[in-house]
Amino acid sequence: LIFYNLSLGNTAVISPAVMVNLLGEPDYSGKVYYEGLTESLKTEGVKVHLYGREYTKPFLNLGHVTVLGETIQKARLNAEKVKKQLKVKTQ
Repeated sequence: LIFYNLSLGNTAVISPAVMVNLLGEPDYSGKVYYEGLTESLKTEGVKVHLYGREYTKPFLNLGHVTVLGETIQKARLNAEKVKKQLKVKTQ
């Protein structure tokens, strides 16, 4: 590893954010299908980051969702909504 001793730069919070991991659902193994993806993307402040895996198995991390909000409470509320909607299952 090469370390360049670079500074971090400005670390001020621009917007409160919450992250939700996208894990394979229990009892699902096979070709991946994201249930509720379209609905989740309609939620304000939601950014979905998929890792490009084609297959899922229980609890495998397949991506994450970043949820921004005007307040941390609003970000958490929208993150809970996404957790209920977005499920990693199989086709």
